[in-house]
Amino acid sequence: MNKNFIRLILCAFILFLSTAYAEETVTPKWLGASGVIYETPKKACDSFAAQMIYYPNAIAAVIIPEDPGYSGRWCAISNSVTGEGYPSTYTYATCPANSMLAPGLVCQCMYGYFAEGDSCTPPTIEISGASSTRALPSLVGPITQIVSVTHNGSPKESVGVDVVFQVAGSSVTRGIGGKTKADGTYEFLFVPPYFEKTTVTLTASCATCSNTDSKTIDVLSSELEEPQMCRR
Repeated sequence: MNKNFIRLILCAFILFLSTAYAEETVTPKWLGASGVIYETPKKACDSFAAQMIYYPNAIAAVIIPEDPGYSGRWCAISNSVTGEGYPSTYTYATCPANSMLAPGLVCQCMYGYFAEGDSCTPPTIEISGASSTRALPSLVGPITQIVSVTHNGSPKESVGVDVVFQVAGSSVTRGIGGKTKADGTYEFLFVPPYFEKTTVTLTASCATCSNTDSKTIDVLSSELEEPQMCRR
């Protein structure tokens, strides 16, 4: 396959991500001399100039390449007195964990991670709702449960979540899942079993969440009498 075509596809994909999650970006750091990381490209370039002990009065200027495909900045090294050009070098932009370099030389947080200072960090998940009901048939019956995904207190939309149900004394589990709404929540109805007093554990998780969260629901006996045909 043509390399230019592959590059075009990759650039289009990165552009899509940067458009869809433009708010989730962090500023890159810059690789300087001896592998040291600096806050700005100027400081990184200065570190290269400082190591040029065989070139007197070496200073560095940062040059922005015209080609947006470059992943850093040129360090133009020269003599500060004579203006003589010295061997130039290149400082690369580096991104923190859970991010990738995107157009505009910004670090784009990967899907499911969110900007926090100079890092891209995971959200947290919580499950809440009523913790008791009665077995069906019942005047209480199904109860609403709410899964919330937040990052530093802010709700996160369109995060895929999963909830696993396990009845006490049973190794069998079942699950349900969906995506959070604009307010960062995913709601569902917990439907209790028929004529069975038990305890059910619900565990909520998401692919990038830093935690899982569990709660139990006590299913009390139905207030209605079990029909004779249901008895053994």
